[in-house]
Amino acid sequence: MKNKNKKILIGLFIIFSILFIALNVKADSGYDLDFGGGGSGGGDIGGIIELLFLLLRNPIGFVFVIIIIIILVIVMSKKDKKLHNTTSMGLSLFFNQQLPPEQIYAILGEIDINQLLNDRFNDYVEIQNGWMNFNHDLLRTKLTDELYNEYAVQLDTMQIKNQQNVMSDFNLFQAMVTGLEKEGNKVTLTMEMIVSLYDYMMENGQVVRGKADTKAVMHYQLVFVCTLGNNGICPNCGAVLPKTNVCEYCHSVVPNSGSSWVMAKKQVLRQK
Repeated sequence: MKNKNKKILIGLFIIFSILFIALNVKADSGYDLDFGGGGSGGGDIGGIIELLFLLLRNPIGFVFVIIIIIILVIVMSKKDKKLHNTTSMGLSLFFNQQLPPEQIYAILGEIDINQLLNDRFNDYVEIQNGWMNFNHDLLRTKLTDELYNEYAVQLDTMQIKNQQNVMSDFNLFQAMVTGLEKEGNKVTLTMEMIVSLYDYMMENGQVVRGKADTKAVMHYQLVFVCTLGNNGICPNCGAVLPKTNVCEYCHSVVPNSGSSWVMAKKQVLRQK
């Protein structure tokens, strides 16, 4: 709300200034303001200063500037008391409908649903850390083949550019199961969760995108899959699986026994 108020006040100031100049400046003055600016959103500082002097020379303009300054001081002096959990409560309004426990039990048995969600959140954190640290071996065991291949290409591109996506200090605010399907012995779990974290891009040791000192609050939709009762046999090539869930022959990731899940999709629905 604070930023919105600032934008409104600045917009009013600009509109009044344009009208004021139109009435008080000759058409051939050549005065020009660039409010488009670049990525920083700034304009021509020299032109703005010149505009202020022009307004201050006129009694009406002087009063207008003083009023705007007073209002801006009041607005900016108000502390922003919004906390991450308040933001998360706002985002949770956009959650899809939570799946009833009995539908989950019908497929996965009498499991602890909260533990299921916490375990998937921990998987998410491991995947994020693997992504940040270019840990292909870890990602290979936590992602489906399709998603891993996508991640690998993106990571290779970042390494070429000497970039790193830094993520840290993950906090889970809310999570729920929104979908669960079983087709044959394959189970697909869809969940949504709200997480806060630091998330920014580094390039050659410098922050080039995002903010290193400000947490983002993300509303995710995650899809995990597992294969029930594979009996240690790879469903893709028929080979005996090792203790890990990666087939040594076809190199497919094969979740097993309903306890080993791999992520098939991660989508950011909203962010603050």
